[in-house]
Amino acid sequence: MPNRNLSPTSPILVASAAVLAVAATYVDFLLFAQFGFLGLVQDQGIRGGRLQGVLLSMGLGGIGGSLLAARLFRRSRLRMLLLIGFVGSGAAALLSTTARNAVSFALLAAGIGASVGFLTVSLSASIPHLLDGRRRGFQIGLGTGIAYGVCNIPALFAGSPKLQAIAGAIACGLGAIGTTVLARTSETHTLRPNDRPASGFGRIVVAFLVLVWLDSACFTILETTPLLNRFAWGGASLQWRNGLIHLVAACAAGWRLDRGNLRGVLALSFLLLAGSAALLGGEGVGARAAGWLYPVGVSLYSTALVFAPGGLPNATSPGSIAWRAAILYAVAGWFGSAMGIGMAQNLHSVPALFLAVSALIVAACLILPWSFPLLATPQSIPYWAGLGAIGLLAYRLHEKQIFSFRHPASAQSPEGLGREVYISEGCIHCHSQYVRPGTRDEEWWGPALPPLERKEEVPPLIGNRRQGPDLLRVGNRRSAQWNRLHLINPRLHVSESRMPSYAHLFAGGNPRGDALVAYLQELGATTREERTAATQRWLPAPQSRPVDPATGARLFAENCAQCHGVSGRGDGPLSSIVGSPAPTDLTRSPWGGGRQPGDAARLVGLARLIKFGIPGTTMAGHESLEDSEILGLAAYVARLSTKGNEPTRAP
Repeated sequence: MPNRNLSPTSPILVASAAVLAVAATYVDFLLFAQFGFLGLVQDQGIRGGRLQGVLLSMGLGGIGGSLLAARLFRRSRLRMLLLIGFVGSGAAALLSTTARNAVSFALLAAGIGASVGFLTVSLSASIPHLLDGRRRGFQIGLGTGIAYGVCNIPALFAGSPKLQAIAGAIACGLGAIGTTVLARTSETHTLRPNDRPASGFGRIVVAFLVLVWLDSACFTILETTPLLNRFAWGGASLQWRNGLIHLVAACAAGWRLDRGNLRGVLALSFLLLAGSAALLGGEGVGARAAGWLYPVGVSLYSTALVFAPGGLPNATSPGSIAWRAAILYAVAGWFGSAMGIGMAQNLHSVPALFLAVSALIVAACLILPWSFPLLATPQSIPYWAGLGAIGLLAYRLHEKQIFSFRHPASAQSPEGLGREVYISEGCIHCHSQYVRPGTRDEEWWGPALPPLERKEEVPPLIGNRRQGPDLLRVGNRRSAQWNRLHLINPRLHVSESRMPSYAHLFAGGNPRGDALVAYLQELGATTREERTAATQRWLPAPQSRPVDPATGARLFAENCAQCHGVSGRGDGPLSSIVGSPAPTDLTRSPWGGGRQPGDAARLVGLARLIKFGIPGTTMAGHESLEDSEILGLAAYVARLSTKGNEPTRAP
């Protein structure tokens, strides 16, 4: 019975509040929980296993919150549950900006997952009681489209993680305000059997699982692959375009849902997402087409995801809707997104076999007009044989490379993938690829050249900041093993280095680390002979004098002892891992001098090796040291060899 103490509220106002609730929930989830929170975690340097632990906490919290909301849901409580969900989600978003370590982020992640799971189930179970079934799908689509449009506003989409967290909290605040309108309404809509499309709950859950899994994988690939990212949302104009596409597609999906076509909407969504995954295997026209298809496919199933719990068969009671929403979001939402992100991060592609199997599963769930018990009957054999033949044909065509579902990283060269890693990891913020003319750059890194070719690259990597050395010809100056060790632990080589560790790029068989090394080795590969000739011509400045022995000893400890050992016997902490050839035992080297004619020339030769390194070995140069420091270091190394037993002299 209506509560006579409450004044009736206009159905239009109630519908507007419900649309606002849908939009606010999606903004908080998409902009903050799925995107901004991860940025906050990564900004604190949390990666690898610790990052996976944080994400696991969020997933477990989301499942727990979903089940709790289903357990507590009653029609009389829907406004209170929505308010709790919005307040909890907004508070979690704001608190996340204060976290500084993996433990605090894991706890917050669990809270974020729990509050978002609680909110989404409460909202989905409430919607059928608030909106007229004749226009419910369109109104859900409108709220979904508005949310995606807001999330694609360039200032928010490309904003800092903290800004995205604040935006998520504001959205939750608006959603909470909207619940005050719902609290004044005097009645809710009753569910009618004709609101429900004829499709089984189990099949719908499985179909959504495939869609969320595929969407999460595609999103991760697009986000972490710069060459694809620029075709998807790599600029303000594309972000505005995507927002409009989402709005139109979501409203169109809602319109079709109002006409009882849930299965058709999901089938079309799968075709668009699978097509996007297939087109990710190339650049140019294919990648641009994927940039159009992907947002349409996402909007279709996102609208259906809110609509489906109240439109599933036999869902005529509030409790059944809530429990089905909880199961749907726990299985398809939280589990599906985790599997999709994990697949993309570990494989860096959407495997062809996955798409083929997914197509068979979606066809069985959505297109097959029979229920699952009939699939084991003899009459279903021709159907399964036909689906199997289609899957086998698709796989064979993929193997023959007639078409490919592979992500470009799996088809391109290691150097090409390494360049993408260089961009995505932000190496350009500290390293340039440009020798500045008229400066000491030319002495250290080689002759200056006009950056004509580099200006034509997309994006150009010339760089305008330099907190580390220039990398234009790093392949001439550092070996692959040196670069690899330096990326894993920079301070092993340079104790005062401010460069963060990139060990996560090499963990668990991840190909991105070795690809980055391959890219670095390619830089300057065509100028090795030129650099060798320039190295042989180098002489210390005439006015340079070696620094005193104490300074030479300090320079040796800072720059050489890691490989050669404190006493120079080749037994430093890196000697066992730098590869072949092993560091030289300097106490038995041919560089001892000071008593024979020609020792001065030999000392200059040693200084040349110290300054520029030895190509093809892990012996790195020390180009930025002053000539007086290089000479003093060379003198110290020469004195080490005179301390050995009968040091070998060069012929």
